[in-house]
Amino acid sequence: MDGNEPAETRPGQPVVPAELDRLMATASEHHQAGRLDQARPLYERVLAAAPYHADALHLLGVLHLQADNASTAVPLLAGAVQAAPQEAPYHYNLGEALRALGDFEAAAASYRRVLAIEPGVADAHYNLGNCLYEIGDLHGAFDCYRQTVELAPADAEAYNNLGNVYAELGHVEDAATAYRRATQIDPRFAMAHNNYGNMQSELGRTDDALASYRRALELRPKFARVHLNLGLTLTKQGDLAAATDAFRAAVDARWDFAEGHVNLANALMAQGDNAGALDVLDRYLATDSTNTRVLAAKTIVLTEMEDRDAARHLLGYGRLLRKQTIAPPPDYAGIAAFNNALMAHVLGHPTLIESPTSHATRFGRHTGDLTAGDQGPVADLAAAISAAVEDYRRALPPDPTHPFLAKRPSQVKLNLWAVVMQAEGHQMPHIHPAAWLSGVYYAKVPTVVADSKAGWIEFGRAGDNYFCKAEPEIHLVRPEEGLLILFPSYIYHRTIPFETSETRISLAFDLIPDA
Repeated sequence: MDGNEPAETRPGQPVVPAELDRLMATASEHHQAGRLDQARPLYERVLAAAPYHADALHLLGVLHLQADNASTAVPLLAGAVQAAPQEAPYHYNLGEALRALGDFEAAAASYRRVLAIEPGVADAHYNLGNCLYEIGDLHGAFDCYRQTVELAPADAEAYNNLGNVYAELGHVEDAATAYRRATQIDPRFAMAHNNYGNMQSELGRTDDALASYRRALELRPKFARVHLNLGLTLTKQGDLAAATDAFRAAVDARWDFAEGHVNLANALMAQGDNAGALDVLDRYLATDSTNTRVLAAKTIVLTEMEDRDAARHLLGYGRLLRKQTIAPPPDYAGIAAFNNALMAHVLGHPTLIESPTSHATRFGRHTGDLTAGDQGPVADLAAAISAAVEDYRRALPPDPTHPFLAKRPSQVKLNLWAVVMQAEGHQMPHIHPAAWLSGVYYAKVPTVVADSKAGWIEFGRAGDNYFCKAEPEIHLVRPEEGLLILFPSYIYHRTIPFETSETRISLAFDLIPDA
């Protein structure tokens, strides 16, 4: 200290109300200049003298948010909101802190309060849309992004996110238009060029797609995902050699990019180099032994190499796939009553939409995450799932010879959604890349399931994107109302198509590593 600082800013000096404004002004000057370490103790001195000083609570909260300390920011910003509930910026920054912590429901509530006070805040519409997108409310997110671009027509990010929602909803042409608008606003927006390319590829306009990917790579030469998408489009054109080069570029740009390794292995397998494909996957697994995408690909390559024993060991149908019938929760007369409550909750859920083509479901609908918001009977199902997972863990101790059992996550979080299917409904072969363990619970099963294998769940068959020749060893399970199935997330699975006027309702879930 040089002795020129005002007396009221010196530690240990009492602060009287008349001095607070000058202390706040000094703190704000430091804050605006980026001297956070000098601003913080001054805000704290204000609050020591005036604990409900709204501006000090707000600015100290903002300071902690800027320092990537959202958990400390939240109570300060909440205090500011309580002290001055009509200040829109206070609600906005509380939303920012909650969003940084991943509490998207609470963050959305804060952004809604901003808009109740000042409806024309474009950033609040935009970030509310981001929160709703995260919790699976695509229609709500769509409305927010549309409002954002009306208020801020030069917001390229908002157009890009609007395109993302259009794409999720299966409106490919509209998505392409939104992405194109983003690139027009910001010609150097590499991600928007990539996304526009994706839509062109989906529409079969491969030349336009390739041009968009190459433009994105001019802007970001080490953009691994764009190299991947370039390779996938070249594969569609049948240019496997060029596709292989693109996948190698994706791997070179980001060694930890699992999709790059999987698609490189697939391209090598298509060209008859199964040993090379296995080497690509094993080199990745040497640094990340539990990666779901890569383990799934390895089961396929092992089958192609006719190493059936190794494939069986990895798939582990006999010990890794478990099924059980759950007991009805105490508040229900029986399992039928519980299932009826689940069905009513699912069919009335605000996130229930027609499944877009980007998802595995065909001729059906699905919800967003049912653990968000009002859970209703889903809370009881979540409890039953948690109990089943604990039993699963106890029954399968660590095993160093198996990647799924050798390194298990210490903590997991549950993500749960519903799938509603009717005539011709089915799911394409897929895995759950973000998860460790996955599962399904059946609330409603059509009678046709009992008479044939239509509507059954099939494990072990890869998707059409793989260049497979060997017939895989599959495992079939007949769905039953009240049945819960657990399986490793890297095992490919699908629903065998069925035709009936009856409804089939399943609740699928993932256990995602959380630590």
